[in-house]
Amino acid sequence: MILKELNTYLSLHEIFEIFLEYEHCFLLESGGDIKKLARYSIIGGAPFLTFKSKGEDIEIRDKGGIVRKRGNPFEELKSVFNRFRVKEKNMAEIPFAGGAVGYFGYDLAGFLETLPAISTDDLNLPDSYFMFVNAGIIYDQWSKKKYIFSIDLSFQYPEWSEKTASDFVAVIEKKVRDKEKNKCSEKDLLNSDIRGRVTNVVSKRKYIDMIEKAKEYIRIGDVYEVNLSHRMEIESGIEPWQIYRRINSVNPTPFAAYLQFGDLKIISASPERFLKIEDSKLESRPIKGTRRRGETPQEDENLKNDLISSEKEKAENLMIVDLVRNDFGRVCRFGTVGVKELMAVEAYSGVFQMVSTIEGEISEDKDMFDCIKACFPGGSMTGAPKIRAMEIIEELETVKRGIYSGSLGYLSFSGEADLNIIIRTLIAAKEKLYLQVGGAIVADSEPEKEYEETWQKAMPVLEAVGWDGKFWL
Repeated sequence: MILKELNTYLSLHEIFEIFLEYEHCFLLESGGDIKKLARYSIIGGAPFLTFKSKGEDIEIRDKGGIVRKRGNPFEELKSVFNRFRVKEKNMAEIPFAGGAVGYFGYDLAGFLETLPAISTDDLNLPDSYFMFVNAGIIYDQWSKKKYIFSIDLSFQYPEWSEKTASDFVAVIEKKVRDKEKNKCSEKDLLNSDIRGRVTNVVSKRKYIDMIEKAKEYIRIGDVYEVNLSHRMEIESGIEPWQIYRRINSVNPTPFAAYLQFGDLKIISASPERFLKIEDSKLESRPIKGTRRRGETPQEDENLKNDLISSEKEKAENLMIVDLVRNDFGRVCRFGTVGVKELMAVEAYSGVFQMVSTIEGEISEDKDMFDCIKACFPGGSMTGAPKIRAMEIIEELETVKRGIYSGSLGYLSFSGEADLNIIIRTLIAAKEKLYLQVGGAIVADSEPEKEYEETWQKAMPVLEAVGWDGKFWL
């Protein structure tokens, strides 16, 4: 592997703009004030292979052409991934030195459990999509250093060599120098006159009816908690990359991302970790419990304390902690699953969030894909018990969730992985933007308050698209 420090005054975003010329590219950005999380950011593009699935239809593209087949997407992705798997741990002290970057959509849950198929798949987007890269750029926020990495894939592609890896480094360095010479002035991100139009796919009345039906299932004992969501359609003249920059400038988060798959783009400001896999350890950080930020320091403190003392929010959080512990128990060594941190409150630009951290040691006979399948989709986005909650979600939500509430991030060829929960995320597709928001419904949920909470979560994103404060039913 080649690892070389990149000396440039260009910002992370300015460097990433070099990669936007590629059909497929990504930025996984770790930001915000959560120091234990916000360290490394990763840039890459021009993958040597792409993998995408829709139902059982699989498409794999590399320089040899296109292979189409049918199968279980988890198993097919694992099969492709294992062709490039290296047994040695990444010794470069960077979190990612080649691997697959992309997403698992929520509806892949149908390959893990027997679920009804009731809601409409109106967007018809890929259920999973991954770009396989052997090179990219790492930014260490702690040291403020940037590195170019490139690995030799000649064991799979004989025509590749160490020279191929070094050629990539030279190309990126040249592109960076050219960008430095021709750097344009920064656009005013926040003072754009462009306005966005928001249409509710699900009306307020419909969403409240969904909550009431969920509470009836809770009352009769089917479930303890159900996460219900609703989607908005947005028309905005602001380009997707500029929307990402606008969101990030006011609401940096530890698991933000910009993924470009041709015309499909994902703009994520997620604060939530689904799974981290490192050194045979498994970690999840489910979020349950939200309060808006105050307009004054005193109101801010009062709202934070209200969240800390809320029995309802604590009960919601604890239910999901127990669910995640149960999921971990399927792939972790007996006696190693524990709660590292319970109900900590973290501050973001628009909201306070209640977060717990669960960890365990992975059993020797389990791998990365076993862990993902055991825990997917994240329990914070389903409810408890998980399977019955997913059945109710399929019944009550009128459209498929698609990418929303799935997971995106990286799977490293050396065995590490870090994946978020896809929330606070815009999907740019079919000449529109789509935003889905939701919340946990429990026995004492107040429908009006639950609806308002979804808007609190949506506001930082809606402001970034230039929303004019109006919406259409």
